[in-house]
Amino acid sequence: MSERCVTNFCVVFFLTAATLHARQLLIEWRFLNRAMESGFLTSAFFAELQLFFILSFLVGAVGLLIRWRFRLIISLLGLGGVFLGYVGWRLYTIRQLKVVSQDPFFTVHPEYFPPHSFGLVGARWWDFAVFYCCLILFIWDVTSLLKRSHRSHFH
Repeated sequence: MSERCVTNFCVVFFLTAATLHARQLLIEWRFLNRAMESGFLTSAFFAELQLFFILSFLVGAVGLLIRWRFRLIISLLGLGGVFLGYVGWRLYTIRQLKVVSQDPFFTVHPEYFPPHSFGLVGARWWDFAVFYCCLILFIWDVTSLLKRSHRSHFH
């Protein structure tokens, strides 16, 4: 498969992932508005996380769309942002599950214990798929960058 085809696929993937997270951001935004209107205390973490993911995916897409030598580095920065988002989400999950597991309400009502697929509170199947695709794209970006670097040193 040519590098251009892979690049085009990656751009489409980044834009699709940004769209999925934009949809999730709208859901989180509605939830936060309803919670504020009702007087509930809630965290804006998930809305901020979705925004962070959107920006990271857009940086990755822009990095691949530009036609200058640092495009792969910019793409890697976008992917690095995505990975930081997942690390932050995992740390948030660990903290929240620790707090919730110590709350007597949840021992009496375990059905209200927050779902945490793949070790992430609120994760959906596509979050995991996006993570693994990003991991594959990260490896491809690094490999492409190393090949270019290797060629430039020997030519």
